[in-house]
Amino acid sequence: IRSSVDEYVVFKVDGELIRVHPMEIHYVRAMGNYVKCYYEKGCLLTQIPLKDVEKKLMGKRFLRVHKSFLVNKDKMTRLAGNTLFIHDDEIPIGESFKKEVIKYFSL
Repeated sequence: IRSSVDEYVVFKVDGELIRVHPMEIHYVRAMGNYVKCYYEKGCLLTQIPLKDVEKKLMGKRFLRVHKSFLVNKDKMTRLAGNTLFIHDDEIPIGESFKKEVIKYFSL
């Protein structure tokens, strides 16, 4: 994964390089040594640690909400208890991240 001058994030998937604009990304989920990136056109699975994706996306409207989830703040639609929603997708909120998520929703 790398970020280019034109602000795209490039994911390596099955030997191909796929450019995704950060604002198209809904959320990213860690799955062991892989991450699954859910975005406007579907989802991508690539072998990279979530912390590396987080480095590329932080500062671009992304928020860590769980040890396994990074979400686009602009795509969050509602908050119910310990669950965050991006449209119909349910994303758990980790206890140590809950205060920051509630703070964002209270703005």
